[in-house]
Amino acid sequence: MNHGFIGFGNVAKAIYKGLQSNKDHSFRYLSKHNNSTELNASSSLPELIDFSDVLWLCVKPQDLSGVLEELKQLNLNSKIVVSPVAGVPINYIEESTGAEVCIVRIMPNLAIAYQQSVTAFCSNNEEHIYLDDLKKDLSAVGRLVEINESHFHLYTALFGSGPAFLLSLFNVFKRKIIDLDIEDSVAQDLLVDLLKGTTTYLENNKQLKIYQLIENITSKGGTTEAGLDYGKKHNLEEILENVLLETEKKSQRLF
Repeated sequence: MNHGFIGFGNVAKAIYKGLQSNKDHSFRYLSKHNNSTELNASSSLPELIDFSDVLWLCVKPQDLSGVLEELKQLNLNSKIVVSPVAGVPINYIEESTGAEVCIVRIMPNLAIAYQQSVTAFCSNNEEHIYLDDLKKDLSAVGRLVEINESHFHLYTALFGSGPAFLLSLFNVFKRKIIDLDIEDSVAQDLLVDLLKGTTTYLENNKQLKIYQLIENITSKGGTTEAGLDYGKKHNLEEILENVLLETEKKSQRLF
């Protein structure tokens, strides 16, 4: 199957990196701003479309309307058009490409490069000849979650933007690890080990609720309880929920 990327920024590069191990795939891209030495560039949009079975719309939301205006003039009937563009509904793309075109909306995160993404998926055509192959590809680069398109804004906040929010929290831990007079590179390794251990603890105790796992770590009158009480007093959970809410609202306002 041939994959063509319109735009080759961070998202496209991550998708390509995740998919490239499949030797049955070939890749090309078209980009005004980003270059790659890993795969061939097409000289024009018609050339890229002629090559592609799957066409990836990997442009910024503000640039999408111009790309769709160009696509409107071209024959996409046999293609799958995949959009990871935040906030953009399928029907918006349909208005330019035509309702007969198979359009897939996804929301991955950059962990797709390491085959660890949690990717949302929905489509306007479940019968397309390449759709099952595309689902298999996306399942091979992480976990594929088919959801109703109405939930994409919240999904974007949780799983698209979520890694950035978690990394912001992790960075606080890293700064405190460095305060132990541990060099930066070792501090990052220790942080990774802490996170691996915590997720392993979570994964191996799925029969318990998260609050129960927290209780298992917390001794009455101890250090963990003191920190948790401070977080409750200063509405830490509410702040985190509001971070997600604002992200969801922004996704809703993009289009």
